[in-house]
Amino acid sequence: MICELGTSIAKAGCRECDRQTLEEIMRETRQVLHLLNARAAS
Repeated sequence: MICELGTSIAKAGCRECDRQTLEEIMRETRQVLHLLNARAAS
């Protein structure tokens, strides 16, 4: 689910980016979503 959310957020926010920039956005988004998920679980 986190991967799907990260991909959706990156694609929605940056339709004109090159692949490398899009991958960086997706990586950062996944990190934030994992952090939020961990905090919600604790």
